[in-house]
Amino acid sequence: MRILEKDDFLVSPCLNQENAYHQFIGSAFRFVVLSVEDKGHQSSSIIQQIREKDKNCIIVLIINLPAIEIGDTLKLGVDSFVYQNQINDLGIRLLLLKRRYSQTNTDQVFHHKDFSFHEDLSLLRCKNKEIHLSKTEKLILYELFNRNGFIEARRLIRSIWNDEMIFDTDRLRTRIFNLRKKIRLISDTSLVKSVKGSGYMLA
Repeated sequence: MRILEKDDFLVSPCLNQENAYHQFIGSAFRFVVLSVEDKGHQSSSIIQQIREKDKNCIIVLIINLPAIEIGDTLKLGVDSFVYQNQINDLGIRLLLLKRRYSQTNTDQVFHHKDFSFHEDLSLLRCKNKEIHLSKTEKLILYELFNRNGFIEARRLIRSIWNDEMIFDTDRLRTRIFNLRKKIRLISDTSLVKSVKGSGYMLA
């Protein structure tokens, strides 16, 4: 959605809700936005599946229905909804939900394959092993998980060292190398993958 891209969200559009779920289980998303067009919508089962996979994901509906007609759907765990004619406010709604979520949760956990990243505890776990992360390592993983598994190198540098004007890619590569080395202590599976000439993504 161009509306969300203007608000600096990284968007992964889907053709339908089934496709959305398959993308969801294959990556790490902070938000899931589902469009409900008619009374016979199939959102309920998708929402239940997403909630079973990740209780922390923020789910928002875009609807053309009176609120009373989606009452049962909201009870399944939807965090909010906007009407189609309020679509321009979607980015603001997501930012407010993100802020509220950050204030009410003590340990935010992201999942990718066998890995679980505990942001507030600065921990990365894989099965029954775990490593403690430095501040920079935690920021690198947070940006990767928080941006749907991919981030440009320049944006990652800005997020980590936002008080510096120089984009030091060598410095970033060194930190990524050290993070990968530490991850190998708990798993033979790679977690951070380089995208040549672009940035980094979850493997």
